[in-house]
Amino acid sequence: MKKVGGTNTEWPIAMATEMLQTGNGEDKYMVMFSDLYSYIYRGQLTLNGTTYDNVPLSKRLGTWDQGSMSMGTKYDTFADAYANRAEGDETADGFFRDSSWESYWTTYQNLDSAPENTIKNDYQVDSHTFSGFEKSLCLTYDRLVEASANANVILINNCFYTGDSPSAQSMVQEMLTQLTETTNTKTYVYQTDSADEALSGDVADGIFAGLREDLIQLVDAGSSVVDEIGQGEDDAGNAYDFDFVNDIDQMTMTRGLDVNGDPIVLAKTQIDETTGGFGEQLAEGSYEFVLHYYANGQDGTSNECFVWDINVPVTKDAPVKLTYHVVLTDPCTQPGTYSNLYTNLQAVLYPVDSNGTSGESELFERASVSYTVANTEESQEPSDPQQPDVPQQPEEPNESADGDSTNTAAVNVMAGWGMAAVLSGAILCVIHYKRRLHR
Repeated sequence: MKKVGGTNTEWPIAMATEMLQTGNGEDKYMVMFSDLYSYIYRGQLTLNGTTYDNVPLSKRLGTWDQGSMSMGTKYDTFADAYANRAEGDETADGFFRDSSWESYWTTYQNLDSAPENTIKNDYQVDSHTFSGFEKSLCLTYDRLVEASANANVILINNCFYTGDSPSAQSMVQEMLTQLTETTNTKTYVYQTDSADEALSGDVADGIFAGLREDLIQLVDAGSSVVDEIGQGEDDAGNAYDFDFVNDIDQMTMTRGLDVNGDPIVLAKTQIDETTGGFGEQLAEGSYEFVLHYYANGQDGTSNECFVWDINVPVTKDAPVKLTYHVVLTDPCTQPGTYSNLYTNLQAVLYPVDSNGTSGESELFERASVSYTVANTEESQEPSDPQQPDVPQQPEEPNESADGDSTNTAAVNVMAGWGMAAVLSGAILCVIHYKRRLHR
C-alpha cells in the first residue's frame, strides 16, 4: 500500500459500516480516532472519456494545485453549512492533489502509467464558495448518522486550533454535539497544539480507561444481585423486621430513558410463585432479568432474600432499576421517633464482564428509614416516615447494576405513604407498615 496523502473521513466510515452490517455479532462498535479536519471525499472523475468512481476529490481554489484547509469556510457554523450543503454540488470537484496524481492512478486504479493531467484547470473555484472541508464535514456527518443506526459509535477527537481555517474547530465540535444528542454516538475530545502532537499522559489514560468501560461491559450475562431483607435493632435497641412483598404486581424494573427522559418500564411475567421475569423472553422460562424469591434463604435455613439474575449486558448509559416493596412487620407503638431501620441486611452485586470473567463482589449502600409515633389519645395512622439522610459517597464504590462498577450510591426520597430509596441507581425499595399503630 502506497500513501498518496490527504484526509478523507466519510469513506472509511462508510466502509466500516458496510462491514458491520454484514457481521452477525450482537454488540457492534465503531471506534474512530480523528481530528475530523477532512477536506477530501470520494466522487466521480472523467478523464479522456472514461469515468472513474471513488476518486479522491476536493475543492481547489483558483490556480491551486490541490485542495486545502487553507481555503477557509463559507459558513461559520456547522448548522449553516449543513443547511446549505447543496452548494457543494454547484461548483466543480477536482482531483485532490496534483503531487499525488501519478501514485494514485498507478496504485489505486491499477494503470501501468498515470495519464496526462489535462483537466487540472477545469475545476477551479472562486473564493468565498463552499469549501472542501465543509462538503467533507457534511458527508462525514451523514455517514456517522448511518453508522450509529447499526453500531455503537465512539469518536476520539483531537480538537486543536487550525489557523488556516479558524471556524473549522468550532464547526467540528458543533457537529459532535449534534451527534451525541441525536444518535448512538459517544465522543471523547482532547486538545493538543497541533495534529502531530500525540495523545499521551493522563489524558490518554483517561480516554483509554473510558474506552475499556465502553467496550468491555463490566456487568454482563451471568451477573447477579443477592439482596437479604432487613432486620435488626433500631437506634434505641428496638427489634424490627421487614418482609419482602412477593407480588410481581408490586415490582417494577426500568432500563434507561426514553426520548422524553422518562424511565423505560420493562415487561414482567410471573414464571412461578416465587419467580418473575422482566424484559424480553430469551428462551423458555428465561428472560433478560429474572428475580427469584427465597423466604428462608437460598439454602432454606438462612435469611429471607431474593436473587436478581442478569442475563444480558447492562450498560452505564442505560442503567437498570428494580423497584420492590417491603413491609415493616411489627412497628413500635409507644410515642417517639424510631431511627435507622435498615431495609436490607446487605445487597451484593456479583459481576461477570463481557469476557466471561467474574469480578470482585461489590456491596450496595444500605438505606435506612425512620418513623414517628405521635403522642395522641386517638388511634391514628402513623405519620409519614422521616426522610432518611442521604448517605455519603463511600470511599470504595458500592454495588451497581448499571454496567459501571465505579458508580457510587445515591438516595432519593419519594413523597407519600412510605419512602423509597435508590441504591446505586439499581434497586428501589418501598416501605409500608403492616398494621395500624395504637397508643
